[in-house]
Amino acid sequence: MGKEVEIIKDMIQKERETLPLILTPADIIEILPFGRSKVYEMIRTGEVPAKKVGGSIIIHRDQFLLWLHDIDGKNDEIENITTLYSN
Repeated sequence: MGKEVEIIKDMIQKERETLPLILTPADIIEILPFGRSKVYEMIRTGEVPAKKVGGSIIIHRDQFLLWLHDIDGKNDEIENITTLYSN
């Protein structure tokens, strides 16, 4: 499992360097292999972590990446990946 954790850590770090801190639904549409309607449905149902601020929907990059890589904190090795976000 250690090698998998290192691969995921590397992927997340690279994604953090290329993505803005705050994502929009348009950004998510570019990242995920789903169309506009599906992405908005996933946001509306809470499947994709998002917040409504004013009239805009925003998605915090780090929360999105944790969701995208299915990191839920149940595995101690995987949970350590979240330390990337405190640096």
